[in-house]
Parts: sequence; structure tokens; C-alpha cells
Amino acid sequence: MARKCAIELLRGSPDLSYDRLAKYCNIVKKNNLGIMTFIEVDNEKQFKYFFMALEPSIRGFHSSMRHVISVDETFMKSKFRGTLLVAMCQDANLQIYPFAFDIVDFENDASWTWFFNKLFQVTGMLKVLVFISDHKASVGNAIKIVYLYAHHGCCMWHLQLNIKSNYHKTDILPLYVATVKEYSLINFEKSMANPYRKSSTAGELEKKDVYEFWSRAHFKGNRYNIMTTNNVESLNS
Repeated sequence: MARKCAIELLRGSPDLSYDRLAKYCNIVKKNNLGIMTFIEVDNEKQFKYFFMALEPSIRGFHSSMRHVISVDETFMKSKFRGTLLVAMCQDANLQIYPFAFDIVDFENDASWTWFFNKLFQVTGMLKVLVFISDHKASVGNAIKIVYLYAHHGCCMWHLQLNIKSNYHKTDILPLYVATVKEYSLINFEKSMANPYRKSSTAGELEKKDVYEFWSRAHFKGNRYNIMTTNNVESLNS
């Protein structure tokens, strides 16, 4: 109880924060032209979704950033729980670049679609845009609906976890990771043969996903050096 009281003295209570959210957004917009905030309520006028992208982040994204956005989610631990959706970029010095934040109830097709719809109002139609995410289908479904010309790639770390859980006894992991990182199609084909030598079932991963989703050599967009969602994971931590 003492800890809770101390936190509320520093940060305020979650009840008060949500109650003042609309007023906060109006004040922020008046004093920071260009900031993007959206609040969604349900049929009973209860809070449902919240989106925010700061003006300096938006301006920097369009002027200086490589158009590769990593997205991920993390569970919120306050009184009302919920899920925080985050979009992150990486600057030229390989530093983490916060871009947009979204609070939703659950991670599903509806919440991700709402998030990407609001993010689209920030990014606009960019044919060279790339998204990197984990292996969850809801993210891919939402991207296909909102961003018709964007490319979607898989986080290499999450792919490693899937491989490790399925093929940890056959030394498939280092061979497959090397295959994912290959730049040329010729080297990819050579490297792809190595997992098959270790296990005849290694081809199951190929059947589940098309090459362009996880292979750098086959990827249709340009993801540069961003092969994981570590930028988002770092912020979540």
C-alpha cells in the first residue's frame, strides 16, 4: 500500500490519468503543432484505444529515417491492464528511434488494424515501407489491409525460437540462421542445403512460410541491417 501511494504521488492514479486523457491530448496539440493523437471509445463511451505519435518523431521519420518500422506489443501492468503496441525505427547511428505508441485492450486483428490505420495517417503512402514483426498472424493481416504496398518481414530472433523448439536436437539453428542472413540467391541456395543434410524434416519451415518473409535474399523490400525487433523489445523492457 505504501508503494502504491508513493507511485500515485509521483505519477498520479490510472483512474485520473485516463479521465484526463482527452484534455491532455487537446493541450498537447495546441502547444505542439503536428502531433498526432487519436482516442477511440466503444458504444458505451468507454475508453477502447489510444494512439500517439510525437511531432519531432514524425518529422524525423520523413526527413532522415530509413523506412523500416519494427512493431511489437507488451502487456501493461497498471490497474486497467491492456496492451501497448509500439512502432520503432532506427537512425543512421543505429540508435533506437521511438515513432508511435498505441494502447489497446487485446492484441488481435481489430486492434492491430486500428493501430495501422492511425499509423497510415502519419506515414502516408510509401511504396518502399517495410515492417518487421514477430510471427503472429494478426500483424500480417492488418498490414495487408492497410498498407497495400508495404513489405512485411519476420524477426529473425522469433524465427530462431521456433527453430530451436522444433529442431534443437539436430543442430539446425546455426545453419538456418546463416541461411536467413544471406544476401545473394546463389549463396542462399548453397546455405539452404545444409539444414537438409542435418534433418529431413527441416523443409517444414519452408512449407509454412514463403522465402521472402524470412530470407534476406528473397525479401522484396530493403530491410537493411534490421533483422530483428530488438529495438522494440528494448523499449518494452
